[in-house]
Amino acid sequence: MPKRNELRPFTEEEQVYLEKLSGSRTSAHEQVERAMIWLRAASGEAIAALAVGVGRRPETVWKVVKRFNQRGLASLHEHGYTGRG
Repeated sequence: MPKRNELRPFTEEEQVYLEKLSGSRTSAHEQVERAMIWLRAASGEAIAALAVGVGRRPETVWKVVKRFNQRGLASLHEHGYTGRG
């Protein structure tokens, strides 16, 4: 299991799917954004820089990474993460 702040390695199928999705102009924005976060985190980009690049808080990026580590691509299709309720 990766450390708290590390993304687990992709399977070959996940890598191909995420690369295709990250360039999509027809998929849901939220899914494209998550794919971009995972690919950039996998390339070793610092979370703080990644967060600035996608316009999210570092805490949000950490949550996206953590959910991928726990659920894999299934977390791609979860609708909106709960915030203040």
